[in-house]
Amino acid sequence: MPDTATQPIHASIDLREAALASYAWLERQDSPEVAAWAAAHDAACRAYLDGLASHEPFRDRLQQILSVEQRWLPESRAGVRVEYRQGAGEQRPSLWVTDAAGERCIVDSTRIDEDGLAAVAAASLSPDGSLLAWGTARAGVDWVTVRFRDIRTGADRSDVLTGIKWAEFSWLGTDAIAYLALADPAADEDLLSLNGEPRIKIHRFGQPQVEDEVIFEPTDAIWALPHTSGDGRWLVVEEQVGIVPARLHVRAVDAEGPWHTVVDGLGPIHFLAMVGDELVCLDFREAPNGQVVAIDRRDGAERIIVPQGPTAIDRYGAQLAGEMVVTIRHGIEGSTVEATPLAGGSARVVLQTNQAVVRDLATVEDEPVVYLEVERCDSRPGVEIVRHDLHAEMSEVVHDTLIPSAGEVVVETVHATSADGTRVPMRIIRAAGAAPQGTAKVLLSVYGGYSVPFLVTGYAPWHRPWLEAGGVLAYAGIRGGGEFGEQWHLAATKTHKQRGIDDLIACAAWFEEQGWSAPRSVALNGMSNGGLMVGTVLTQRPDLLGAALPEVGVFDMLRFHLFTAGHGWVREFGSVEVPEERAALEAYSPLHRIASSAPYPPTLVLTADRDDRVPPGPHSYPFFAALADAQSGDGAVLMRVAHNAGHAAGRTLAERIDERAAVLAFAAEALALPVPPSTGANHHTH
Repeated sequence: MPDTATQPIHASIDLREAALASYAWLERQDSPEVAAWAAAHDAACRAYLDGLASHEPFRDRLQQILSVEQRWLPESRAGVRVEYRQGAGEQRPSLWVTDAAGERCIVDSTRIDEDGLAAVAAASLSPDGSLLAWGTARAGVDWVTVRFRDIRTGADRSDVLTGIKWAEFSWLGTDAIAYLALADPAADEDLLSLNGEPRIKIHRFGQPQVEDEVIFEPTDAIWALPHTSGDGRWLVVEEQVGIVPARLHVRAVDAEGPWHTVVDGLGPIHFLAMVGDELVCLDFREAPNGQVVAIDRRDGAERIIVPQGPTAIDRYGAQLAGEMVVTIRHGIEGSTVEATPLAGGSARVVLQTNQAVVRDLATVEDEPVVYLEVERCDSRPGVEIVRHDLHAEMSEVVHDTLIPSAGEVVVETVHATSADGTRVPMRIIRAAGAAPQGTAKVLLSVYGGYSVPFLVTGYAPWHRPWLEAGGVLAYAGIRGGGEFGEQWHLAATKTHKQRGIDDLIACAAWFEEQGWSAPRSVALNGMSNGGLMVGTVLTQRPDLLGAALPEVGVFDMLRFHLFTAGHGWVREFGSVEVPEERAALEAYSPLHRIASSAPYPPTLVLTADRDDRVPPGPHSYPFFAALADAQSGDGAVLMRVAHNAGHAAGRTLAERIDERAAVLAFAAEALALPVPPSTGANHHTH
C-alpha cells in the first residue's frame, strides 16, 4: 500500500497526474488496504476529538436538542393518513398510520432487521388507502428495497422490488404500480458504478419482478419518473436532463402504443398533477421566478394559473389541494404560502412567516386541506406541523416540536459585496444586544447550488449549541442557490461557478471587514455541494478561514461524472468534454488546487463509508490525503468517517449526535470559542 505521507503533491507539477499517481489507489474504497487506511485515520480523528474540552459538553447539549419527539408531514389518501414519527430518544423514525380504527405504528423501525442497519426510506399509499408501499435502505445507501403492507392487517404481500434508487411510485389502482428501475450494479461495485439503464416498469402484484413490463426507456435522459392522473386514466412520465425535469410524455393507462410528448426542451418544468386533459406544472422555462401553468395534452395549449411574482416559488413548494394550487415563496426574512384557484383567479395568503421558514407542504388529494412544516430559528426555536383548511380558511397546529433553548437572539440579514460588485445576502443569528466588536466566532454554513434557497433554509437545530456558547451563526445566500429564482441559480453554474465561490469568499471576509471579528475567526461548513464550496474557498483563500469543515463533498471536478449518480450533475457543473467548461472545472476543482507546503487552516473532512452518491474513494479520501500531505501550517488536518452510513442518511440518533458534536467541537477548538457549560445529560445512547 502506498505511503501517502511520503508522496506530497507539489504545485509545480501537473496536479491532476500527481493525484492519479499518488492517490488513485484510494478509489478502491472497499479494498482491505483502503478500508484499513480509512479506519486508521478515522480512529486518530476520533481520539483527537475525544480529547477536546468542548466535545462532551456539545454532545450533552445535542442529546437534549436532537432527542425530542419529531413528526413529519403526512400523506393522506381516502381517509387514511401515514406519517413518519420519531419518539423522544428513539434511534430512527417509524411509520404511523391513522384511519377509522385509530392511530398505530404500521412499520416499526426497530423491527426491520436484526443488525439495526436498515432504515425506512420511502412510503407511498395506494389511492384507496388500503396498501402501503414502504422502502428500506441499508447502511444509508440510496438503493431501496420496497415491500407492500396491508394497512388493515399489517401484513406484507409477497412482492419485493429491488433496483430502485428514487422511490417515486405511480399507483395503477391497487393491482399494479409503475416505478423507475435502474440496472443492478455488480456486487462489489454498488457504491461506485455509474447508475444506468433507466426504465419505467410496471409491477403487477403477485408476479415476479423479473416479469415486470418495461413501458418507457429514455433515449438520452438519466432519470425518468412516473405519475398517474387524478382520475387514474393517464400515465405521465417526467423525463430529466441531468437532474432537471425537462420533458413530459403522456399515454393512457390501458394503451400500449407510443407516448405523446406534451413538453419538450431543457426545462426546468416540474409536473404537479394531471386534471382532466391538463397537466399542471411548476414552470421555470421562461419564468425565472416560477409560474404554475396548465398544459393541454391534446394540443399543448398553455394557460397560466399562478403568474410569476417578484419572489421565486420554491421548486419543491407547489402542490394541488382539491381545486386550489398551493405555493411556497421564500423572501429574505421568511416564507409566504398562497392558494390560487385551479381555474385561475386571485391568490390569497394562507401563511406568512417572519424569522421562520416553511420547509415543506403536503396536500390531501381531492380535499381542500394542506399541511405545512414551519421551522422557527428565533428565540423560540422549534418545528410546527400546521393543518390549514382552505375552505374554512382556518389553521391549527397539530404538532409542535419545541427545541430546548436559552437566551434571546437576533435574526438579521446583511449583504456582502462580491468580486464583481454583486450584493450577496447573508442571514445572521446571534445573541441579542449590540453587534460583536472584534470578538465574533462565526460558524458560516453554505450550500450554493441546485437552486436551493439556503439563506432561509440552511438553519438546523444542531447549530443551536454554537449560538449558546457565544458564537455567531451565518448562512450564505450565494449565487448558484435559489434565493432569487432561476437567474440567481444559473449565474453560478458551469463556466460561471467561480461567481458563487467569490460570493462565499465575500461572506467569509465580511465579519473582519465590518469589525465583527478578528482575522481567521470563521469556521466554514457545508455538505455535498456545500462541501465542494468549502473546498474551493479552502484551496483558494486558506488565509481567510479559521477552520474548514467540508462534509461528503464533491472534490474531483474532472471525474465526478464517472461514479454513481454523478453524470446527472453535468447540467450543474459542466462537462469535461466541452473545452471551456473543462477549463473552468480545472480552475476551481478542490483536489487540483491543493498546493504543496501551504499553511492551510485546521480542517476536518467528514465522509461516510457507504456514501453511494458522492463516494469517498474518488472524492473525500484523496482530498484529505493530499491536503494532509501539503499542510505546512500548525492546524490539524483530520478525516472522520461515519460507519455504515451514506450521503445524508443511515445514521441513528446517537450517530448523528456524535457527528454533529465532532463538527462543533473541532470548530470551537480552532476558533478558541469558550467551552460551553456541561448540561450533565446522560448519554447512554452513545
